[in-house]
Amino acid sequence: MNACVFEYEYRDAGNSKAYGEVRLSGEPTAERLAALERALFDGEYFVAEKLGVPSVAHEVHDLSGGEDPDLDHELHRLVRLRAASSEDDGLPDCGTLDAFIARAAALGGRWFV
Repeated sequence: MNACVFEYEYRDAGNSKAYGEVRLSGEPTAERLAALERALFDGEYFVAEKLGVPSVAHEVHDLSGGEDPDLDHELHRLVRLRAASSEDDGLPDCGTLDAFIARAAALGGRWFV
């Protein structure tokens, strides 16, 4: 079975960044990527907890010595969706790509509610 990796980042308003990756079953086709982008806020942003992926915002907060309310927000950003390799076997498994897209679409754009 084909697998893919959903790569994402958290970037605060001060441009500090942290990155995350999860593994999904399914082929990362252009059609599936387009469907995912349609479900995300502005085609690329999402709230990690609502999408079911681990938030990496805490990594930025840890680097800065704590949360800065002027720099903090809850949005993560899609970096890319790529085919998985054997090196990705240890990544967190988030189910199938189709279910992942359906979960994002089911939010109906309600990322902030």
